[in-house]
Amino acid sequence: MVDPYNCGGFPNHLLKGKLRGYRALEIDWEDVAYRLVYRVYEKPSPRRVLVISFAEHDKVLLV
Repeated sequence: MVDPYNCGGFPNHLLKGKLRGYRALEIDWEDVAYRLVYRVYEKPSPRRVLVISFAEHDKVLLV
């Protein structure tokens, strides 16, 4: 079974608080970090994706 939330290997995670149920996709493009916030609705059919935000985001450096 294919994981539909793998996002092609891009870092992604569930959000908390008021954005519970939404996911964030972290995108690094030419030294600029972006965050795409979205929610996948499985039902009713067909599956839908609602994008609520796409903007520059603070880059997190992992050591």
